[in-house]
Amino acid sequence: MNKMDLKELKVLIADDAPIVLASLRGMLIKLGFLDHNIFHTKTARACIFMASRDKYDIIICDYNFGKGLNGKQVFEEFKHYKLINDDAVFVMITAESSSIIVRSILELMPDEYILKPININQLKQRLTLSLHRKKSLLALYSAETNKQYHEGLKACDELSPFFPEYYFTIQKFKGTFLRRLKLYEEAKAVYEQTLEEKPVDWAKIGLANVFMHEGKRVEASEVLNELLATSPNNIGARVEAANLSIMNKNIPEAIGHLKAANKLVPEHSERELVISNLCISVGDYASALERYRVYMEINRETYRNSIFARFNLTRLVLFSARNSEGAAREKLLAEARMMLKALFDEDKKEQYRSQLDLLVAHLSMEEKKFVEAIDILNPLYKTKPFKHFYDRYHFCWLLNVMSYDSEFSKSIRWCNESLVSNETEIIMSSKIEMAKALQQVNTDKQKWLENMYRMIHSKKDNIPDMLNIYILIIRRCPTLRAVALKIVMIMSRCLPRTMKIEEVAKLLEHCDKMIRQLMTEKERENMRYDLFYQKASERIEAREYGVV
Repeated sequence: MNKMDLKELKVLIADDAPIVLASLRGMLIKLGFLDHNIFHTKTARACIFMASRDKYDIIICDYNFGKGLNGKQVFEEFKHYKLINDDAVFVMITAESSSIIVRSILELMPDEYILKPININQLKQRLTLSLHRKKSLLALYSAETNKQYHEGLKACDELSPFFPEYYFTIQKFKGTFLRRLKLYEEAKAVYEQTLEEKPVDWAKIGLANVFMHEGKRVEASEVLNELLATSPNNIGARVEAANLSIMNKNIPEAIGHLKAANKLVPEHSERELVISNLCISVGDYASALERYRVYMEINRETYRNSIFARFNLTRLVLFSARNSEGAAREKLLAEARMMLKALFDEDKKEQYRSQLDLLVAHLSMEEKKFVEAIDILNPLYKTKPFKHFYDRYHFCWLLNVMSYDSEFSKSIRWCNESLVSNETEIIMSSKIEMAKALQQVNTDKQKWLENMYRMIHSKKDNIPDMLNIYILIIRRCPTLRAVALKIVMIMSRCLPRTMKIEEVAKLLEHCDKMIRQLMTEKERENMRYDLFYQKASERIEAREYGVV
Protein backbone atom coordinates (compact mmCIF):
# COMPACT_ATOMS: atom_id res chain seq x y z
CA MET A 1 0.00 0.00 0.00
CA ASN A 2 1.69 3.20 -1.21
CA LYS A 3 1.58 5.94 1.40
CA MET A 4 1.06 8.56 -1.32
CA ASP A 5 -2.14 6.79 -2.37
CA LEU A 6 -3.67 7.24 1.07
CA LYS A 7 -3.03 10.88 1.89
CA GLU A 8 -6.32 12.10 0.46
CA LEU A 9 -8.49 9.30 1.83
CA LYS A 10 -10.82 10.14 4.71
CA VAL A 11 -11.54 7.49 7.33
CA LEU A 12 -14.34 7.27 9.87
CA ILE A 13 -13.92 4.85 12.78
CA ALA A 14 -16.91 3.95 14.99
CA ASP A 15 -16.28 1.92 18.14
CA ASP A 16 -17.38 2.31 21.75
CA ALA A 17 -13.98 1.25 23.12
CA PRO A 18 -11.45 4.17 23.37
CA ILE A 19 -8.52 1.74 23.24
CA VAL A 20 -9.73 0.37 19.89
CA LEU A 21 -10.15 3.89 18.48
CA ALA A 22 -6.63 4.84 19.55
CA SER A 23 -5.13 1.59 18.26
CA LEU A 24 -6.79 1.83 14.84
CA ARG A 25 -5.83 5.50 14.48
CA GLY A 26 -2.21 4.63 15.21
CA MET A 27 -2.18 1.78 12.69
CA LEU A 28 -3.76 3.92 9.98
CA ILE A 29 -1.20 6.68 10.47
CA LYS A 30 1.61 4.11 10.18
CA LEU A 31 0.05 2.87 6.93
CA GLY A 32 0.17 6.36 5.45
CA PHE A 33 -3.18 7.95 6.27
CA LEU A 34 -2.99 11.55 7.46
CA ASP A 35 -4.02 12.22 11.05
CA HIS A 36 -6.36 15.08 10.15
CA ASN A 37 -8.21 12.79 7.73
CA ILE A 38 -9.02 10.22 10.43
CA PHE A 39 -12.24 10.80 12.37
CA HIS A 40 -13.80 8.74 15.10
CA THR A 41 -16.93 8.38 17.21
CA LYS A 42 -18.03 6.15 20.07
CA THR A 43 -21.70 5.75 19.12
CA ALA A 44 -23.61 4.30 16.20
CA ARG A 45 -25.96 7.29 15.99
CA ALA A 46 -23.05 9.75 15.85
CA CYS A 47 -21.47 7.65 13.10
CA ILE A 48 -24.60 8.02 10.97
CA PHE A 49 -24.79 11.73 11.71
CA MET A 50 -21.14 12.33 10.74
CA ALA A 51 -21.61 10.39 7.50
CA SER A 52 -24.63 12.54 6.68
CA ARG A 53 -22.48 15.67 6.98
CA ASP A 54 -19.43 14.47 5.06
CA LYS A 55 -18.30 11.67 2.74
CA TYR A 56 -15.72 9.13 3.83
CA ASP A 57 -13.62 6.77 1.72
CA ILE A 58 -13.31 4.15 4.44
CA ILE A 59 -15.71 3.41 7.30
CA ILE A 60 -14.51 1.04 10.01
CA CYS A 61 -17.47 0.16 12.22
CA ASP A 62 -17.83 -2.04 15.29
CA TYR A 63 -20.64 -4.60 15.30
CA ASN A 64 -21.68 -4.29 18.94
CA PHE A 65 -22.22 -0.87 20.51
CA GLY A 66 -24.08 -2.21 23.52
CA LYS A 67 -27.47 -0.52 23.69
CA GLY A 68 -29.20 0.93 20.66
CA LEU A 69 -28.14 0.38 17.06
CA ASN A 70 -25.61 -2.26 16.12
CA GLY A 71 -23.13 -2.21 13.26
CA LYS A 72 -25.45 -4.15 11.00
CA GLN A 73 -28.13 -1.49 11.41
CA VAL A 74 -25.58 1.28 10.89
CA PHE A 75 -24.67 -0.28 7.53
CA GLU A 76 -28.35 -0.52 6.59
CA GLU A 77 -28.87 3.13 7.52
CA PHE A 78 -25.87 4.09 5.38
CA LYS A 79 -27.33 2.28 2.38
CA HIS A 80 -30.88 3.55 2.88
CA TYR A 81 -29.86 7.20 3.18
CA LYS A 82 -27.12 6.83 0.52
CA LEU A 83 -24.41 7.96 2.92
CA ILE A 84 -21.66 5.88 1.31
CA ASN A 85 -20.18 6.31 -2.16
CA ASP A 86 -19.96 3.38 -4.54
CA ASP A 87 -16.15 3.38 -4.33
CA ALA A 88 -16.06 3.68 -0.53
CA VAL A 89 -15.19 0.72 1.69
CA PHE A 90 -17.24 -0.38 4.70
CA VAL A 91 -15.33 -2.62 7.10
CA MET A 92 -17.14 -4.36 9.96
CA ILE A 93 -15.07 -5.24 13.01
CA THR A 94 -16.11 -7.39 15.95
CA ALA A 95 -14.70 -9.13 18.98
CA GLU A 96 -17.45 -11.75 18.80
CA SER A 97 -16.63 -14.91 16.88
CA SER A 98 -19.89 -16.77 17.50
CA SER A 99 -21.44 -18.44 14.46
CA ILE A 100 -24.57 -16.27 14.75
CA ILE A 101 -22.59 -13.01 14.60
CA VAL A 102 -20.33 -14.24 11.79
CA ARG A 103 -23.32 -15.42 9.73
CA SER A 104 -25.08 -12.12 10.39
CA ILE A 105 -22.11 -10.15 9.08
CA LEU A 106 -21.62 -12.42 6.06
CA GLU A 107 -25.29 -12.08 5.13
CA LEU A 108 -24.97 -8.30 5.38
CA MET A 109 -22.09 -8.40 2.86
CA PRO A 110 -19.92 -5.46 3.94
CA ASP A 111 -16.79 -4.95 1.89
CA GLU A 112 -14.70 -6.57 4.63
CA TYR A 113 -15.02 -7.84 8.17
CA ILE A 114 -12.20 -8.33 10.66
CA LEU A 115 -12.19 -10.12 14.01
CA LYS A 116 -10.57 -8.33 16.95
CA PRO A 117 -7.83 -8.04 18.07
CA ILE A 118 -6.65 -6.43 14.84
CA ASN A 119 -2.99 -6.22 13.85
CA ILE A 120 -1.51 -3.78 11.36
CA ASN A 121 -0.63 -6.40 8.74
CA GLN A 122 -4.15 -7.76 8.76
CA LEU A 123 -5.61 -4.26 8.48
CA LYS A 124 -3.25 -3.38 5.63
CA GLN A 125 -4.12 -6.51 3.68
CA ARG A 126 -7.90 -6.12 4.06
CA LEU A 127 -7.92 -2.42 3.20
CA THR A 128 -5.61 -2.94 0.22
CA LEU A 129 -7.79 -5.70 -1.22
CA SER A 130 -11.11 -3.94 -0.67
CA LEU A 131 -9.94 -0.54 -1.95
CA HIS A 132 -8.49 -2.15 -5.08
CA ARG A 133 -11.64 -4.18 -5.71
CA LYS A 134 -14.00 -1.23 -5.26
CA LYS A 135 -11.85 0.99 -7.51
CA SER A 136 -11.45 -1.69 -10.20
CA LEU A 137 -15.13 -2.69 -10.28
CA LEU A 138 -16.61 0.75 -9.58
CA ALA A 139 -18.72 0.62 -12.74
CA LEU A 140 -20.45 -2.52 -11.45
CA TYR A 141 -21.14 -1.16 -7.99
CA SER A 142 -22.51 2.07 -9.49
CA ALA A 143 -24.72 0.18 -11.94
CA GLU A 144 -26.14 -1.86 -9.06
CA THR A 145 -26.79 1.23 -6.91
CA ASN A 146 -28.46 3.14 -9.74
CA LYS A 147 -30.33 0.09 -11.12
CA GLN A 148 -28.66 0.59 -14.51
CA TYR A 149 -28.55 -3.09 -15.36
CA HIS A 150 -27.87 -2.77 -19.10
CA GLU A 151 -24.88 -0.55 -18.35
CA GLY A 152 -23.83 -3.03 -15.70
CA LEU A 153 -23.81 -5.91 -18.21
CA LYS A 154 -21.71 -3.88 -20.61
CA ALA A 155 -19.25 -3.10 -17.80
CA CYS A 156 -19.02 -6.81 -16.90
CA ASP A 157 -17.89 -7.65 -20.43
CA GLU A 158 -15.44 -4.74 -20.52
CA LEU A 159 -13.85 -5.47 -17.14
CA SER A 160 -13.52 -9.27 -17.37
CA PRO A 161 -10.34 -9.35 -19.54
CA PHE A 162 -8.53 -6.84 -17.34
CA PHE A 163 -9.39 -8.25 -13.90
CA PRO A 164 -9.27 -12.06 -14.03
CA GLU A 165 -8.72 -12.10 -10.26
CA TYR A 166 -12.29 -10.84 -9.88
CA TYR A 167 -13.81 -13.41 -12.24
CA PHE A 168 -16.32 -14.79 -9.71
CA THR A 169 -17.31 -11.35 -8.45
CA ILE A 170 -17.97 -10.17 -12.01
CA GLN A 171 -19.94 -13.34 -12.77
CA LYS A 172 -22.08 -12.78 -9.70
CA PHE A 173 -22.84 -9.22 -10.80
CA LYS A 174 -23.61 -10.40 -14.33
CA GLY A 175 -26.04 -13.09 -13.18
CA THR A 176 -27.84 -10.59 -10.93
CA PHE A 177 -28.11 -7.96 -13.68
CA LEU A 178 -29.50 -10.53 -16.13
CA ARG A 179 -32.12 -11.72 -13.64
CA ARG A 180 -33.16 -8.14 -12.89
CA LEU A 181 -33.68 -7.69 -16.64
CA LYS A 182 -35.60 -11.00 -16.73
CA LEU A 183 -33.09 -12.46 -19.19
CA TYR A 184 -33.26 -15.84 -17.52
CA GLU A 185 -31.70 -18.00 -20.24
CA GLU A 186 -28.61 -15.79 -20.32
CA ALA A 187 -28.47 -15.78 -16.51
CA LYS A 188 -28.71 -19.56 -16.50
CA ALA A 189 -25.70 -19.76 -18.83
CA VAL A 190 -23.70 -17.49 -16.51
CA TYR A 191 -24.46 -19.61 -13.43
CA GLU A 192 -23.77 -22.90 -15.21
CA GLN A 193 -20.48 -21.53 -16.53
CA THR A 194 -19.53 -20.40 -13.03
CA LEU A 195 -20.37 -23.79 -11.53
CA GLU A 196 -18.13 -25.50 -14.06
CA GLU A 197 -15.26 -23.43 -12.65
CA LYS A 198 -16.15 -23.77 -8.97
CA PRO A 199 -19.22 -25.05 -7.04
CA VAL A 200 -19.97 -21.73 -5.29
CA ASP A 201 -23.25 -21.57 -3.37
CA TRP A 202 -24.39 -18.21 -4.76
CA ALA A 203 -24.34 -19.63 -8.31
CA LYS A 204 -26.48 -22.59 -7.22
CA ILE A 205 -28.98 -20.22 -5.58
CA GLY A 206 -29.01 -18.05 -8.70
CA LEU A 207 -29.59 -21.09 -10.90
CA ALA A 208 -32.48 -22.21 -8.70
CA ASN A 209 -33.99 -18.72 -8.99
CA VAL A 210 -33.74 -18.88 -12.79
CA PHE A 211 -35.45 -22.28 -12.82
CA MET A 212 -38.26 -20.85 -10.67
CA HIS A 213 -38.89 -17.97 -13.06
CA GLU A 214 -38.83 -20.32 -16.03
CA GLY A 215 -41.53 -22.44 -14.41
CA LYS A 216 -39.12 -25.32 -13.76
CA ARG A 217 -39.98 -25.66 -10.10
CA VAL A 218 -38.93 -29.31 -9.83
CA GLU A 219 -35.44 -28.45 -11.09
CA ALA A 220 -35.30 -25.47 -8.71
CA SER A 221 -36.31 -27.71 -5.81
CA GLU A 222 -33.62 -30.27 -6.69
CA VAL A 223 -30.89 -27.62 -6.72
CA LEU A 224 -32.00 -26.12 -3.39
CA ASN A 225 -32.53 -29.47 -1.66
CA GLU A 226 -29.06 -30.61 -2.70
CA LEU A 227 -27.55 -27.36 -1.46
CA LEU A 228 -29.39 -27.47 1.88
CA ALA A 229 -28.36 -31.11 2.35
CA THR A 230 -24.70 -30.10 2.19
CA SER A 231 -25.04 -26.55 3.62
CA PRO A 232 -28.02 -26.50 6.01
CA ASN A 233 -26.88 -23.18 7.46
CA ASN A 234 -26.92 -21.37 4.13
CA ILE A 235 -29.24 -18.39 4.69
CA GLY A 236 -29.59 -17.53 1.02
CA ALA A 237 -30.68 -21.06 0.20
CA ARG A 238 -33.30 -20.96 2.96
CA VAL A 239 -34.73 -17.69 1.67
CA GLU A 240 -34.79 -18.96 -1.92
CA ALA A 241 -36.49 -22.16 -0.75
CA ALA A 242 -39.10 -19.97 0.96
CA ASN A 243 -39.61 -18.09 -2.29
CA LEU A 244 -40.14 -21.38 -4.11
CA SER A 245 -42.63 -22.51 -1.47
CA ILE A 246 -44.62 -19.29 -1.96
CA MET A 247 -44.73 -19.97 -5.69
CA ASN A 248 -45.97 -23.49 -4.90
CA LYS A 249 -48.70 -22.04 -2.63
CA ASN A 250 -47.20 -23.84 0.36
CA ILE A 251 -47.21 -20.94 2.80
CA PRO A 252 -46.57 -23.00 5.98
CA GLU A 253 -43.46 -24.46 4.34
CA ALA A 254 -42.30 -20.99 3.29
CA ILE A 255 -42.73 -19.71 6.84
CA GLY A 256 -40.82 -22.75 8.09
CA HIS A 257 -37.83 -21.94 5.87
CA LEU A 258 -37.81 -18.31 6.99
CA LYS A 259 -38.03 -19.29 10.66
CA ALA A 260 -35.13 -21.68 10.16
CA ALA A 261 -33.14 -18.81 8.64
CA ASN A 262 -34.03 -16.61 11.62
CA LYS A 263 -32.70 -19.24 14.02
CA LEU A 264 -29.38 -19.05 12.20
CA VAL A 265 -29.41 -15.24 12.07
CA PRO A 266 -31.98 -13.76 14.49
CA GLU A 267 -33.50 -10.28 14.34
CA HIS A 268 -33.56 -9.97 10.58
CA SER A 269 -35.98 -7.18 9.66
CA GLU A 270 -36.86 -8.31 6.15
CA ARG A 271 -37.61 -11.90 7.13
CA GLU A 272 -39.80 -10.86 10.05
CA LEU A 273 -41.78 -8.62 7.69
CA VAL A 274 -42.17 -11.40 5.13
CA ILE A 275 -43.32 -13.90 7.76
CA SER A 276 -45.88 -11.35 8.98
CA ASN A 277 -47.12 -10.82 5.40
CA LEU A 278 -47.44 -14.56 4.80
CA CYS A 279 -49.34 -15.05 8.06
CA ILE A 280 -51.77 -12.34 6.90
CA SER A 281 -52.23 -14.17 3.60
CA VAL A 282 -53.48 -17.29 5.40
CA GLY A 283 -55.61 -15.33 7.89
CA ASP A 284 -53.36 -16.01 10.89
CA TYR A 285 -53.53 -12.46 12.19
CA ALA A 286 -52.34 -13.27 15.71
CA SER A 287 -49.05 -14.69 14.38
CA ALA A 288 -48.76 -11.82 11.89
CA LEU A 289 -49.07 -9.33 14.75
CA GLU A 290 -46.54 -11.24 16.84
CA ARG A 291 -43.93 -11.18 14.05
CA TYR A 292 -44.61 -7.52 13.28
CA ARG A 293 -44.08 -6.60 16.92
CA VAL A 294 -40.66 -8.27 16.65
CA TYR A 295 -40.03 -6.30 13.46
CA MET A 296 -40.89 -3.04 15.24
CA GLU A 297 -38.72 -3.87 18.24
CA ILE A 298 -35.73 -4.65 16.00
CA ASN A 299 -36.19 -1.37 14.16
CA ARG A 300 -37.04 0.84 17.09
CA GLU A 301 -34.14 3.20 16.25
CA THR A 302 -33.81 2.65 12.48
CA TYR A 303 -35.25 4.31 9.39
CA ARG A 304 -37.88 1.57 9.25
CA ASN A 305 -39.57 2.95 12.38
CA SER A 306 -41.64 5.38 10.33
CA ILE A 307 -45.23 6.53 10.62
CA PHE A 308 -46.08 3.98 7.91
CA ALA A 309 -44.73 1.19 10.11
CA ARG A 310 -46.95 2.45 12.93
CA PHE A 311 -49.93 2.47 10.55
CA ASN A 312 -49.15 -1.17 9.73
CA LEU A 313 -48.86 -2.12 13.38
CA THR A 314 -52.22 -0.49 14.15
CA ARG A 315 -53.97 -2.26 11.28
CA LEU A 316 -52.49 -5.59 12.40
CA VAL A 317 -53.87 -5.03 15.89
CA LEU A 318 -57.27 -4.43 14.27
CA PHE A 319 -56.92 -7.52 12.04
CA SER A 320 -56.15 -9.58 15.14
CA ALA A 321 -59.11 -8.15 17.01
CA ARG A 322 -61.33 -9.36 14.18
CA ASN A 323 -60.42 -12.98 14.93
CA SER A 324 -60.45 -12.63 18.73
CA GLU A 325 -63.24 -12.87 21.27
CA GLY A 326 -64.08 -11.67 24.75
CA ALA A 327 -61.41 -10.03 26.86
CA ALA A 328 -58.67 -10.66 24.29
CA ARG A 329 -60.65 -8.78 21.65
CA GLU A 330 -61.41 -5.86 23.97
CA LYS A 331 -57.74 -5.61 24.93
CA LEU A 332 -56.72 -5.39 21.26
CA LEU A 333 -59.38 -2.79 20.48
CA ALA A 334 -58.25 -0.72 23.46
CA GLU A 335 -54.67 -0.92 22.17
CA ALA A 336 -55.84 0.16 18.70
CA ARG A 337 -57.65 3.17 20.16
CA MET A 338 -54.54 4.19 22.07
CA MET A 339 -52.35 3.80 18.97
CA LEU A 340 -54.79 5.82 16.88
CA LYS A 341 -54.77 8.61 19.45
CA ALA A 342 -50.97 8.70 19.29
CA LEU A 343 -51.09 8.85 15.49
CA PHE A 344 -53.59 11.72 15.59
CA ASP A 345 -51.21 13.56 17.92
CA GLU A 346 -48.49 13.52 15.22
CA ASP A 347 -47.47 16.96 13.94
CA LYS A 348 -48.05 16.04 10.29
CA LYS A 349 -51.34 14.22 10.78
CA GLU A 350 -53.08 16.17 8.00
CA GLN A 351 -50.54 14.80 5.55
CA TYR A 352 -51.72 11.29 6.44
CA ARG A 353 -55.42 12.00 6.86
CA SER A 354 -56.47 9.25 4.43
CA GLN A 355 -54.48 6.56 6.28
CA LEU A 356 -55.91 7.73 9.59
CA ASP A 357 -59.44 7.72 8.18
CA LEU A 358 -58.93 4.15 6.97
CA LEU A 359 -57.90 3.03 10.45
CA VAL A 360 -60.84 4.88 12.01
CA ALA A 361 -63.22 3.19 9.56
CA HIS A 362 -61.87 -0.21 10.57
CA LEU A 363 -62.18 0.55 14.28
CA SER A 364 -65.72 1.85 13.73
CA MET A 365 -66.67 -1.36 11.98
CA GLU A 366 -65.27 -3.44 14.85
CA GLU A 367 -67.29 -1.29 17.26
CA LYS A 368 -70.39 -1.92 15.07
CA LYS A 369 -70.62 1.76 14.13
CA PHE A 370 -71.48 0.79 10.57
CA VAL A 371 -72.77 4.15 9.36
CA GLU A 372 -69.59 5.87 10.55
CA ALA A 373 -67.45 3.26 8.79
CA ILE A 374 -69.42 3.55 5.54
CA ASP A 375 -69.37 7.35 5.63
CA ILE A 376 -65.57 7.20 5.77
CA LEU A 377 -65.11 4.45 3.15
CA ASN A 378 -67.37 6.02 0.51
CA PRO A 379 -65.23 9.12 -0.18
CA LEU A 380 -62.06 7.00 0.04
CA TYR A 381 -63.47 4.74 -2.67
CA LYS A 382 -64.24 7.72 -4.89
CA THR A 383 -60.86 9.45 -4.47
CA LYS A 384 -58.60 6.39 -4.03
CA PRO A 385 -55.89 8.47 -2.31
CA PHE A 386 -53.58 5.62 -1.30
CA LYS A 387 -50.20 5.06 -2.95
CA HIS A 388 -48.73 2.30 -0.82
CA PHE A 389 -49.57 -1.40 -1.04
CA TYR A 390 -50.45 -1.93 2.63
CA ASP A 391 -52.98 0.93 2.62
CA ARG A 392 -54.62 -0.35 -0.56
CA TYR A 393 -54.65 -3.90 0.76
CA HIS A 394 -56.29 -2.73 3.99
CA PHE A 395 -58.92 -0.80 2.04
CA CYS A 396 -59.74 -3.89 -0.07
CA TRP A 397 -59.80 -6.04 3.07
CA LEU A 398 -62.45 -3.78 4.57
CA LEU A 399 -64.53 -3.80 1.39
CA ASN A 400 -64.50 -7.60 1.46
CA VAL A 401 -65.43 -7.87 5.13
CA MET A 402 -68.25 -5.36 4.70
CA SER A 403 -69.45 -7.24 1.59
CA TYR A 404 -68.96 -4.43 -0.89
CA ASP A 405 -68.08 -7.09 -3.44
CA SER A 406 -68.57 -5.04 -6.61
CA GLU A 407 -66.33 -2.29 -5.25
CA PHE A 408 -63.85 -4.93 -4.07
CA SER A 409 -63.46 -6.46 -7.54
CA LYS A 410 -62.47 -3.06 -8.93
CA SER A 411 -60.24 -2.07 -6.03
CA ILE A 412 -58.20 -5.28 -5.84
CA ARG A 413 -56.78 -4.54 -9.30
CA TRP A 414 -55.83 -1.08 -8.04
CA CYS A 415 -54.18 -2.75 -5.06
CA ASN A 416 -52.00 -4.91 -7.32
CA GLU A 417 -50.91 -1.86 -9.28
CA SER A 418 -49.15 -0.53 -6.17
CA LEU A 419 -46.63 -3.39 -6.16
CA VAL A 420 -43.23 -1.94 -6.98
CA SER A 421 -40.22 -3.77 -8.38
CA ASN A 422 -37.57 -1.99 -6.30
CA GLU A 423 -38.14 -4.30 -3.33
CA THR A 424 -36.38 -7.60 -2.74
CA GLU A 425 -37.93 -10.57 -4.47
CA ILE A 426 -39.07 -12.29 -1.28
CA ILE A 427 -40.91 -9.19 -0.03
CA MET A 428 -42.54 -8.74 -3.43
CA SER A 429 -43.58 -12.42 -3.45
CA SER A 430 -45.15 -12.12 0.00
CA LYS A 431 -47.17 -9.05 -1.03
CA ILE A 432 -48.35 -10.73 -4.23
CA GLU A 433 -49.47 -13.70 -2.15
CA MET A 434 -51.36 -11.38 0.23
CA ALA A 435 -53.30 -9.84 -2.66
CA LYS A 436 -53.96 -13.19 -4.37
CA ALA A 437 -55.14 -14.76 -1.13
CA LEU A 438 -57.50 -11.85 -0.39
CA GLN A 439 -58.95 -12.08 -3.88
CA GLN A 440 -59.45 -15.82 -3.42
CA VAL A 441 -61.19 -15.22 -0.08
CA ASN A 442 -63.61 -12.88 -1.81
CA THR A 443 -64.19 -15.31 -4.68
CA ASP A 444 -64.80 -18.20 -2.29
CA LYS A 445 -67.18 -16.06 -0.23
CA GLN A 446 -69.25 -15.10 -3.27
CA LYS A 447 -69.47 -18.71 -4.47
CA TRP A 448 -70.46 -19.77 -0.97
CA LEU A 449 -73.14 -17.06 -0.82
CA GLU A 450 -74.58 -18.17 -4.16
CA ASN A 451 -74.81 -21.72 -2.80
CA MET A 452 -76.42 -20.51 0.43
CA TYR A 453 -79.06 -18.50 -1.44
CA ARG A 454 -79.85 -21.52 -3.61
CA MET A 455 -80.33 -23.56 -0.45
CA ILE A 456 -82.64 -20.89 0.98
CA HIS A 457 -84.73 -21.01 -2.17
CA SER A 458 -85.00 -24.78 -1.89
CA LYS A 459 -86.02 -24.47 1.80
CA LYS A 460 -88.60 -21.71 1.37
CA ASP A 461 -91.28 -23.92 2.92
CA ASN A 462 -89.11 -24.81 5.92
CA ILE A 463 -88.77 -21.66 8.04
CA PRO A 464 -86.44 -23.11 10.73
CA ASP A 465 -84.00 -24.36 8.07
CA MET A 466 -84.09 -21.01 6.30
CA LEU A 467 -83.29 -19.27 9.57
CA ASN A 468 -80.31 -21.54 10.18
CA ILE A 469 -78.94 -20.73 6.73
CA TYR A 470 -79.41 -16.99 7.25
CA ILE A 471 -77.55 -17.30 10.56
CA LEU A 472 -74.64 -19.02 8.78
CA ILE A 473 -74.56 -16.15 6.29
CA ILE A 474 -74.60 -13.38 8.91
CA ARG A 475 -71.75 -15.04 10.80
CA ARG A 476 -69.56 -14.99 7.71
CA CYS A 477 -70.88 -11.71 6.27
CA PRO A 478 -71.99 -9.72 9.34
CA THR A 479 -72.83 -6.49 7.48
CA LEU A 480 -75.44 -7.80 5.03
CA ARG A 481 -78.46 -5.67 5.91
CA ALA A 482 -80.98 -7.75 3.94
CA VAL A 483 -79.90 -10.92 5.74
CA ALA A 484 -80.09 -9.23 9.15
CA LEU A 485 -83.60 -8.10 8.31
CA LYS A 486 -84.67 -11.61 7.32
CA ILE A 487 -83.31 -12.98 10.60
CA VAL A 488 -85.31 -10.50 12.70
CA MET A 489 -88.48 -11.17 10.73
CA ILE A 490 -88.16 -14.95 11.04
CA MET A 491 -87.24 -14.75 14.71
CA SER A 492 -90.48 -12.89 15.31
CA ARG A 493 -92.16 -16.23 14.39
CA CYS A 494 -89.63 -18.81 15.65
CA LEU A 495 -86.22 -18.99 17.26
CA PRO A 496 -83.27 -21.20 16.33
CA ARG A 497 -83.38 -24.36 18.45
CA THR A 498 -79.67 -25.26 18.23
CA MET A 499 -78.39 -22.05 19.83
CA LYS A 500 -78.16 -21.10 23.48
CA ILE A 501 -80.58 -18.35 24.44
CA GLU A 502 -77.66 -16.00 25.21
CA GLU A 503 -76.33 -16.50 21.68
CA VAL A 504 -79.78 -15.86 20.20
CA ALA A 505 -80.05 -12.61 22.16
CA LYS A 506 -76.61 -11.47 20.89
CA LEU A 507 -77.62 -12.34 17.34
CA LEU A 508 -80.78 -10.24 17.59
CA GLU A 509 -78.80 -7.38 19.12
CA HIS A 510 -76.29 -7.46 16.25
CA CYS A 511 -78.99 -7.51 13.56
CA ASP A 512 -81.00 -4.75 15.23
CA LYS A 513 -77.98 -2.50 15.66
CA MET A 514 -77.07 -2.84 12.00
CA ILE A 515 -80.63 -2.33 10.74
CA ARG A 516 -81.19 0.80 12.85
CA GLN A 517 -77.96 2.27 11.52
CA LEU A 518 -78.36 1.35 7.86
CA MET A 519 -82.10 1.93 7.42
CA THR A 520 -83.89 5.23 7.84
CA GLU A 521 -86.67 5.59 10.36
CA LYS A 522 -89.19 5.92 7.53
CA GLU A 523 -87.95 2.70 5.90
CA ARG A 524 -88.37 0.89 9.19
CA GLU A 525 -91.87 2.33 9.69
CA ASN A 526 -92.99 1.32 6.19
CA MET A 527 -92.11 -2.29 6.80
CA ARG A 528 -93.23 -2.27 10.47
CA TYR A 529 -89.77 -3.27 11.61
CA ASP A 530 -90.27 -2.35 15.27
CA LEU A 531 -93.15 -4.81 15.48
CA PHE A 532 -91.00 -7.68 14.17
CA TYR A 533 -88.22 -6.75 16.56
CA GLN A 534 -90.59 -6.56 19.55
CA LYS A 535 -92.03 -10.00 18.80
CA ALA A 536 -88.54 -11.50 18.41
CA SER A 537 -87.49 -9.95 21.73
CA GLU A 538 -90.61 -11.31 23.45
CA ARG A 539 -89.89 -14.80 22.11
CA ILE A 540 -86.34 -14.68 23.47
CA GLU A 541 -87.59 -13.47 26.85
CA ALA A 542 -90.28 -16.16 26.92
CA ARG A 543 -87.77 -18.94 26.18
CA GLU A 544 -85.36 -17.51 28.73
CA TYR A 545 -88.04 -17.92 31.41
CA GLY A 546 -89.17 -21.29 30.08
CA VAL A 547 -92.55 -20.11 28.73
CA VAL A 548 -91.97 -21.66 25.27
